Amino acid sequence: MIRTSALLGTLLLSAPALAQSAPTIPTKVLPKPGDFQIADIERIASWRPGGPRLVFLKDGNEQWYRVEIVEPCMDLFPGKDPKFITLTDTQGKRYSALVIERRQCDVAKLEKTAKPEGPPYVAPPPKPAPKAVAPAPPAAPTKK
Repeated sequence: MIRTSALLGTLLLSAPALAQSAPTIPTKVLPKPGDFQIADIERIASWRPGGPRLVFLKDGNEQWYRVEIVEPCMDLFPGKDPKFITLTDTQGKRYSALVIERRQCDVAKLEKTAKPEGPPYVAPPPKPAPKAVAPAPPAAPTKK
């Protein structure tokens, strides 16, 4: 019992010294350039397609952003407005996406850019479905 009391007393006396030597945690962690997400853009004023896998965003301060998408989502639903979102996975890692007609299209890269030149991208019209081929008529029976 004396040993336990002595050990507790030593721990209590050394606790302030240990607490002072512990590293401090910064209150604000600055994001890495690769961590920049759509949620970091204050307000999206407008957007325009740049290609099947490319969208340009303009914020309220007239700053443009280039958004590269993993798949060709701009051709899937031409003329539909996307919703721009940032999600967090179970490990706390953030990622951005576009949602068009309930289809999520993940962002591969997001960066600041100059104002896009030229007219906005226009998706090609959908290809017509192939015509059904009529089955061949049955062969006439052969006589032997």
